Amino acid sequence: MTSQTAILGAGVMGEALLSGLVRAGRRVDRLMVGEKRPERAHELEERYGVAVLDNRSAAAKADTITLVVKPQDMADLLEERYKQLETNFKAVRARPLAAPAH
Repeated sequence: MTSQTAILGAGVMGEALLSGLVRAGRRVDRLMVGEKRPERAHELEERYGVAVLDNRSAAAKADTITLVVKPQDMADLLEERYKQLETNFKAVRARPLAAPAH
């Protein structure tokens, strides 16, 4: 079985994670990126040769999901994907990259 990893969130930090995985030798056919902006999806496909899908499709196909979104966007993404994640995975752990500013 081939392990598939999805990175949900293709901003600066998501791309940094993707770039690091590719530079470390992770095969791009085992990586997916979830991105909702078509122009950003095209940019990442061209730059890394990785499949870029909508978040729902990437999460459905992945064995491992990494959520790389701003803290203020985490709740929306988790709420959007919770039922799907709950059904397909034994454990889901999400941690914001930084604490929200107060």
